[in-house]
This record gives sequence, structure tokens and C-alpha cells, in this order.
Amino acid sequence: MMSRIVSFSSRITRINKVRGFASSSVIFSQKDPIWLTLYAKQGCSLCDKAKEVLQQVRKDPSMTQKIKYQYVDITDPNNDQWWDAYCFDVPVLHVDRYNQKESIKFMHRLNAEKIIEEIEKY
Repeated sequence: MMSRIVSFSSRITRINKVRGFASSSVIFSQKDPIWLTLYAKQGCSLCDKAKEVLQQVRKDPSMTQKIKYQYVDITDPNNDQWWDAYCFDVPVLHVDRYNQKESIKFMHRLNAEKIIEEIEKY
């Protein structure tokens, strides 16, 4: 198995190549914030509502230091893998933290209280 580390700002992504297939996983340290990644598209009313819900979460004083946020427009040609995965399921929120192997996913109708509850679990 070949493995290489690629740095993206404060996160590190490990890319493993096994039998010609590539997979990636995010590597965090305990000091890293929790990453919230919203996968959405323009012209989607549920996506607009999800952005509002995440704005509430991000404005919560107890969340400011705990989270980082990024938005992924799945219609961008550079995001074909996310279009293939979520074209009929947006919005999708991934919650990633240092001690988990796979993202926690929230889909469709997001709820600020449930997202905050998930963030505070660890």
C-alpha cells in the first residue's frame, strides 16, 4: 500500500492507493476544530435553509472556537464526485472530528440543536 500526506491549510489528508483505487481520509489532532462541510447547490430551497441553520450554529458563542466551516457547490465541475454522490440528496452536512473514521452526516432538513448536540458529544 502506498500512502502520501497532502496538506490543506490546517488539515492533513492522507491519500492511500490500493490496487489502483484511491481513497482519502482526514487526519486530525485533538486540538483541531470540528469541520462542518455543507454539500449543496444553487436554486435549492432546502440548501438555502441549511445555510441559515448553519449560520445560527456558527454564531453560537459556544461553537466559535470548536468549528470550521466550508461550503461545497456540487454543481461546480471540479466537484463531480460530490455531484455523483449527492445530486438527489442535497443538502448534506458532514461533521468531521479528529477521532472518527467516517463523517457524521445530516441530510435534507438540518436542525441547529441536533448539529450542536453532535458537536458537543466529544
